[in-house]
Amino acid sequence: DATGKLVDAGYHWDRVENLDLTAQKAGIEYYITYDANVAHGGSGTEPKQTCNTAGEVTLSDGSNMSNPHHSLVGWNKNPDTSPDALGANFVPGGHPSYSELGVTKDNTDITLYAIWRDRRVTIGINAAGGKAFTNGVEVMEIVYVDGEKYGFLPTAERPKYKFDGWYSAATDGTLIEPDMIVSKADVPVLYAHWSPEKFYVRFDGNGASNETEMAVQEFVFNEEKPLLPNEYGRVGYDFTGWATNATDKTKVYEDGQVVSNLAETVGATNVLYALWGPH
Repeated sequence: DATGKLVDAGYHWDRVENLDLTAQKAGIEYYITYDANVAHGGSGTEPKQTCNTAGEVTLSDGSNMSNPHHSLVGWNKNPDTSPDALGANFVPGGHPSYSELGVTKDNTDITLYAIWRDRRVTIGINAAGGKAFTNGVEVMEIVYVDGEKYGFLPTAERPKYKFDGWYSAATDGTLIEPDMIVSKADVPVLYAHWSPEKFYVRFDGNGASNETEMAVQEFVFNEEKPLLPNEYGRVGYDFTGWATNATDKTKVYEDGQVVSNLAETVGATNVLYALWGPH
């Protein structure tokens, strides 16, 4: 009526009242069209929404749209808005007011563009003295998709070392498996862990009087370790050291000498021969 009072079918008034009745529309209509933002890799369609300022609007959650290796982070009237523009994007499934959407008149058409976040991340590769490869090419970093499984891990090589796997830290850490989920925030670098390979040394008495052979000694590459003390004896002779050839009398190693990398081949057994000199 003239005072702004809402008059409906149940309104009662006195005959003496003079009423000017004006029809009032319950809000104004506006329309929302969703654009997958093809220029930024999106695809798919969402139904167009008919909305009214008198009611609450629920924005689409974008479930019918997709973008490989990307996540939908919001809707915006500007298709080039950054996914990190805090407060600038409308939340999928959110309830913005019509004023926030910029509705000022009846039958307003609004286009909201999908804003995508690229989830591809670069993970560093630390081969820790070795080399890492994918498809035969040496790599220092690999692009994965944050929030998805690794799917593959590089191979690794290091001479005279056994590769134990990729870990989340240089020491200790968690073993990374292909079916684990990538999280650059937690694991920005993959670290190779290694165990040195083994070789062996056998001691030959080379004419010793005692028939019992000394134990075969185990070594790992790149580690210094003393040779086992000689246990052989020979009547009328003194032990003078170890040679690398049964007939060559050149002393190469002293008894109990600290040595490393006596072998060239993983798993090989090198033989040292006792040298004898007369009393």
